[in-house]
Amino acid sequence: MTQQKGFTLVELLVAVGIIGVLASVSLVSINSVRAKARDAKRISEIQQMQKGLEAFYSNNGSYPFGGAVVAGAAPKVTLGDSAAAAGSKNVTMCNTDNDAVGEGDEYGGYGFADDDTINAPLVKGDGTCRNQPFMKKINKDPSKDTKYEYQADTCATKGNPAVAISPCAGYTLFFSLEGGTGSFNQSGAYKATPNGIEKN
Repeated sequence: MTQQKGFTLVELLVAVGIIGVLASVSLVSINSVRAKARDAKRISEIQQMQKGLEAFYSNNGSYPFGGAVVAGAAPKVTLGDSAAAAGSKNVTMCNTDNDAVGEGDEYGGYGFADDDTINAPLVKGDGTCRNQPFMKKINKDPSKDTKYEYQADTCATKGNPAVAISPCAGYTLFFSLEGGTGSFNQSGAYKATPNGIEKN
């Protein structure tokens, strides 16, 4: 009688365990690579925004107001999305003045527009700029859990202290990294200003 050889139950369990461990290690490695790719995209997009902001400043003598500036304080606005158009996939950076008091017409106005911008005749119905845009498209942050935010600062006022009619000499872009990448190798909150990018 010929004896058939095969794997014992213990051998099968050991093999399954080894495969499970290898699969877990691979999954962690893949997730880490994906997080680094998202972080690299964030840094790239922030740097593109900085270039657009510098072009805006060079053209208008001010960084975008972002919204109505009251007593020298500018609002913090979310880029790549807007309260008026929840789920909007992009906004553009261009002159958005409309001769309304407080928008700083001579300084380029709020500076950001999307398809629901109702106070900006220089913006077409599809959210693109009628004039030459300083940045054609600003994407959402690649993760649903974080966002890009912009806030003008050092906004002077003259005349009526409740209305900003003088330029904003600075800005801050707020964003977060999941695990860090390149020279920005730490996770957490960051900020970008005219002086560069640093941990917040």
